Amino acid sequence: MSLLSKKDRLPFQLLAGKPGQSWILLGDHAGSFFPGKTKQLSLSLADRERHITYDLGIKALLERLFILTGATVVMGNYSRLVIDLNRPLSYADSVILQSDGIPIPGNQDVNDQDLRQRQEEIFWPYHRAIEATLKNLLGQGLKPKIMSLHSFCCQLNGQEKRPWHAGVLWNKDDRLAGKLLNFLKGKTEWHIGDNQPYSGQDPCSFTLPFHAEPLYLPHVLLEIRQDMLESTAQIEDWALLLADFINRADPIN
Repeated sequence: MSLLSKKDRLPFQLLAGKPGQSWILLGDHAGSFFPGKTKQLSLSLADRERHITYDLGIKALLERLFILTGATVVMGNYSRLVIDLNRPLSYADSVILQSDGIPIPGNQDVNDQDLRQRQEEIFWPYHRAIEATLKNLLGQGLKPKIMSLHSFCCQLNGQEKRPWHAGVLWNKDDRLAGKLLNFLKGKTEWHIGDNQPYSGQDPCSFTLPFHAEPLYLPHVLLEIRQDMLESTAQIEDWALLLADFINRADPIN
């Protein structure tokens, strides 16, 4: 028996880029939907609209960047609470039991079959779509550049407000991260974190280490504070800023 029915959405959304465009933009946590059979993991409407469920503002930002740059966009459709597309499957929080102090009722008694269905029907189809996109671009003689977009909450579980407006995350390869960090610092007066508020060197990340690092492809993860993506105007400002970076970025060898 399958997890996803004919009434459910596909596990990912793919916006095919224009010919000759080498950029790929990713949204691991852009999706907020739940497969029908999960019954929304028994979460309240209020919790389903919070940062624990998805990265607020990222789907709209990716859609605008697709229009402005012609980059290929791949983003997950389902909430990270169903399965986290940016976690190794071996990690306990691949299917998380609580987030920011909120228990996730529908994840408390997930059995091996449930877990396997989430992996095979949601996790791997998303990552196969990224693999296929990379293979297609490489086959055209292009060198893909990858930007993964996320948003982070202003304050976690009663802690002090995070001072960073955005954070540029990287692991072993800072070729693209360094360019983006310098660009954002030069174009704005915002507090831009370098591997803050999270670190790209945290082994819990999956997407970029799995797809980009083995092929030595330029890549970066950008975290944007959610209160900077609350309005249509704010999203448009970010889209124009990042489109400027994408459209003018120098080739990276």
